[in-house]
Amino acid sequence: NVGLANANLLGILVERGELAEAAEIGRSYIDRFRDVGVAWVVLDHYGLRLAKSGLHAASARVIGWNDATVRGKAVRRQVNEQRAYESAMSIGRGKLPAAELDRLLAEGAAMSEDEICRVAIED
Repeated sequence: NVGLANANLLGILVERGELAEAAEIGRSYIDRFRDVGVAWVVLDHYGLRLAKSGLHAASARVIGWNDATVRGKAVRRQVNEQRAYESAMSIGRGKLPAAELDRLLAEGAAMSEDEICRVAIED
């Protein structure tokens, strides 16, 4: 599946710090991921890209939405997605006051999937 391959490529690019390339892939595929119901599988990578790009509020919203969705589905993240989630949270904790991070996580959790997908591709 080309979509899954690009999801993996997105994660690799983010991990390697190739953020412009990751953003390009992310913008190209977010609608496809959402349309087939798998945006939640890859959104931790989008959140980490945002965090590494200094877009901490957007990152926290994306991570908050995705964490609520993962918990709601009662599933476990795959290893790479768990690592992306933990890295994004670590950056968020280092850059945002705890109360602000908590507020943004909750704000993201309350957003619709369409809204959070738009936030995920911010630059």
